[in-house]
Amino acid sequence: MQYGPKIVTDSLVLALDAADNNSAPHNDLPVKQGLVGWWDANDDSTVTLSGSNVTQWRDKSGNSNHMSVPSSYSGPTRGNTLNSKKVLTFTQSNGLESTLNLSSSNYTVLGVSRYTATGQTPSTSPSSGRVIQANSNNWLLGHHNAGTQRHYAVGWVTSAGTDDTNWRIYSGTGDISGDVYKFYVVGTDNTQNSGAGSAGPNGLGINTGYSEHSACEGAEIIAFNRVLSDDERTKVHNYLQNKWNIPVSDARWYDQTANAYNGTLLNNPVHSSSEKGVFEFDGTSSIARLGDLTFMDNAVFSLEVVFECFGSTGATQILINKSRYPDRSVEFYVRSTGQIRFGLYNGSWKYLGDTYGYTTAISYNQYYHMVATSNGANTALYVNGTLVDSRSDSHTSLNNSSDPVEIGAYNASPTSGFNGNIALVRGYSKALSATEVLQNYNAAKARFNL
Repeated sequence: MQYGPKIVTDSLVLALDAADNNSAPHNDLPVKQGLVGWWDANDDSTVTLSGSNVTQWRDKSGNSNHMSVPSSYSGPTRGNTLNSKKVLTFTQSNGLESTLNLSSSNYTVLGVSRYTATGQTPSTSPSSGRVIQANSNNWLLGHHNAGTQRHYAVGWVTSAGTDDTNWRIYSGTGDISGDVYKFYVVGTDNTQNSGAGSAGPNGLGINTGYSEHSACEGAEIIAFNRVLSDDERTKVHNYLQNKWNIPVSDARWYDQTANAYNGTLLNNPVHSSSEKGVFEFDGTSSIARLGDLTFMDNAVFSLEVVFECFGSTGATQILINKSRYPDRSVEFYVRSTGQIRFGLYNGSWKYLGDTYGYTTAISYNQYYHMVATSNGANTALYVNGTLVDSRSDSHTSLNNSSDPVEIGAYNASPTSGFNGNIALVRGYSKALSATEVLQNYNAAKARFNL
């Protein structure tokens, strides 16, 4: 397991890093077993143009299931973007298709697509018919007859949906031998009739096959010749969310350690590729909830965070919190005046930072590396590799509440939200030494220009 360059791994029990594809999937497809087709509109190396029109959309899976323009069609254009990434734009006379045949195979197909016009029918111009579909059998994913959020697998799996131009991540699965078909929209199971399907797609493409074509856009299509597990599907959803900035209901920030302290991302902390990867928290409701991390109830542990605060919200901004008010046991936060504090509760609050020994306010829009350590007898606070505050603090344990650890806010209805970027969070079941703190700081220094 790779946690980062040259960091301390002894006693590492939590490792969240928004730059690492295993922790926050965004720069490569995290599941590839059974991959038979992968088309990415943002990948320049896979798109061939004739003038402004696409003539070939090449398959990245290694199986050469390339999409080409069928006769009587023209190719889509590639001038529009989503989340600053290129997408393909289709009129009803544009189309692309492959020869990939999953009609008699188990399958998982995921697509990122949308209508670009509403209030139309498949026979009007601009039209609202099918988008991702098969050209040789009656199979479609996402759009049909001026409706979104639909899946037909030679039988209606889901026929509900509204007429809109929203980008969505669609996922269709088919267990043909078991006669079980599923349909997911932005991570949520929208299946209406799991036994209604009968086949996977034969000739996967956009806007070809049946005459119900659309004014539409497509960003990415991924096809497997098997049904992904729930965990695998969630990881691919996360990859697509973080890449295209389309929120999914099953969003996660994955712990890289074997403890699997995975964070549930609520209210859409937005992944950004700046500094190789960060999550942006909105200061009001976005939060990452990790569950009960019992190592933070102990007398001996360390907590590390790299963050950038955008500015004062006029209130406390929580970076990391263990247990909810009034029984919080561990807090890392930024004061409304810009000072940072680390607090432990063992019958009474014991703080480091702010008025207790480190009164320097942080600069906004600048990254900081902070580490707090507790060895049962002393606590210490480090900023950018330097010890800035310490105190004697004898304790054997903290509050053993089963409430969750939360990043970016606290409480079920988030309050004291953090307004800025959080790039990595690590936890150790020991008190890091000053040398080890400096080692982790040096590993982060170049990435964040510390």
